[in-house]
Amino acid sequence: MRNTFWSTNISLASNNTVAVLLDKGDFVLKDNVSGFITWESFNYPCDTFLADMMIGLNTKTGEKHFLSSWETDSDPSPGKFVLGLTPETPPQLFLWNSSKPYWRGGPWNGWTFIGIPNIGQGYVSGLHPHI
Repeated sequence: MRNTFWSTNISLASNNTVAVLLDKGDFVLKDNVSGFITWESFNYPCDTFLADMMIGLNTKTGEKHFLSSWETDSDPSPGKFVLGLTPETPPQLFLWNSSKPYWRGGPWNGWTFIGIPNIGQGYVSGLHPHI
């Protein structure tokens, strides 16, 4: 019996595609011969943010990279809370509840979101909004 336990929305004609979980936590589909990555989970964040992930909006393609809550503790489908960056310059960090603004982190000044208090040293871990 064959059961699908994971799927993605890409179609790919290749006999060389392998699925790999990288040390940094990124799950990728790549060509085993060329090494070309055709899909990676870090481009589709859901409820967990790991180092090297990016959130934001690709202004060239319109593709959004936002974090989203689960519907319930046992249902991982997208819930009503979404965290992401706005497309304006400078970008702002927002948390939406069913598309209504719920929380605002303020504009990015190149070092920190100015609406988040007590972050005197900025994001020393390397957070870089990707717009």
